[in-house]
Order: sequence, then structure tokens, then C-alpha cells
Amino acid sequence: MCSSDLRADASIDIDGQWRAPAVVIQRNGQHYLGAIAGELLRVPAELDLERTTMFRVLNPYSEAPKDKMGDLAFGEKWPGGDVQAAINLLDKIGDLDESKFIIGVDVREYMRSGHLLIITDAGGVIDWGSAIGETAPGEVTIEDKISHLRRVLRPGQRLDTQAGRIEIYNRVVQLDKTSR
Repeated sequence: MCSSDLRADASIDIDGQWRAPAVVIQRNGQHYLGAIAGELLRVPAELDLERTTMFRVLNPYSEAPKDKMGDLAFGEKWPGGDVQAAINLLDKIGDLDESKFIIGVDVREYMRSGHLLIITDAGGVIDWGSAIGETAPGEVTIEDKISHLRRVLRPGQRLDTQAGRIEIYNRVVQLDKTSR
């Protein structure tokens, strides 16, 4: 949203709401650029979405927002809420030192179970549990989940390299060591 006013001295005042890129959204082999609230953004020509180191949101349930003509609806929020839930989680954990090992959040289970899956650079899958702001019976606090996540991704002792799936939303961290 942007507006401008021409002043008597020939200067122009511009008032706008700018959306900064926050994540790459991947669905069915396509890559999209998303803002912090999950709005679809145009991809600048110089940005290669396949090679950027931005966090990723993988496998959203819904297709990218479209307008009445069936074209991508830039500026519109991604429908479904799963993309926004993943972005909220990434916003919460993105400043941790251990986030350098995180590729993004897979939301393939979100619509069914409400769980978000953190994907690591070692191919690990860390089940965070419920989204930020949502609670589920038996789940530990966000602070406890963060503590578990930091322990799982501790440099030199990374558990995500040894397990196919790790659940960190319970009191005790659970590792699935069956072959991947």
C-alpha cells in the first residue's frame, strides 16, 4: 500500500507499507518469496530462490494466492495459516546460534496434526509440536522446546545427524533411530 502527495514546493511525500522478504516458500517444486506475515512477494531479478540461504517453508497445504484471473496475487497472504505458523516459528528460533543448522520448517503435517517440522542441513526432522500461540495437552513450554532444540543441535554433539526424526515437544526428547 502506498500513497503520495505533491507539495507546493514540487517535492513529493510518499507514505507506504513495505514488505521485506522473510522466507522462500516451496510447494510442488515451485519456489515463491514470502514476507513476514506470509504475503506473496514478487521475486527481484537478482534473487535466485533456489540458491538463497533464506529460511524455507516447505509443503504448504494450499496453492499460492491467486487473483480472479488465476494469476499470482502478490501482496496477498498465503491461504491456510500453515505458512504463517512456520514463519512465526522461524521468527522465534531464527536468532539462536543453532539456527545456522536449520534449513526451514516443513508444514506437511500441520493441517492434520498441528505439528511443525524443523528441517536441518543434515537431513534431520525435528518435530516442534504445536505452533507458537497454540497449545496442545502434554506439550512443554516454548522455552523448554527451545532448550531441547539447542541441545539437539549442539555443535559437536548434534543429535539430528543420528536420528530420522526427533520429537522435542514433550518433557523428554525422543529420537527415532530407525534407518532413514
